Amino acid sequence: VKGDSMNLLYPEGTYVECVSVFGRAEPVPGKRVIVIRKREDQFCEATVKELVEIDDALWVVPRSTNPAHQAYRLDQPGEGIEEVRIAAVVVSSVRPE
Repeated sequence: VKGDSMNLLYPEGTYVECVSVFGRAEPVPGKRVIVIRKREDQFCEATVKELVEIDDALWVVPRSTNPAHQAYRLDQPGEGIEEVRIAAVVVSSVRPE
């Protein structure tokens, strides 16, 4: 993990093990997931977020001490974002000593 968008759960340097949603993993609310965001300039970002259901909509939520990181609905990813998809579910994590 790089960055601080999930530093309350996964400090920078943490290793997360994931299972593809195309395999046996199911992205359900309460799970941490790998979200792929494709921007209009075709740049892609992979990030870890928590999947939460609010008012019958799925949101991805950062767990961070940095208020710059904000939750967003999967179907309303924000300006300049062409596509958002969940690629994997986090199944374990390890923090180096």
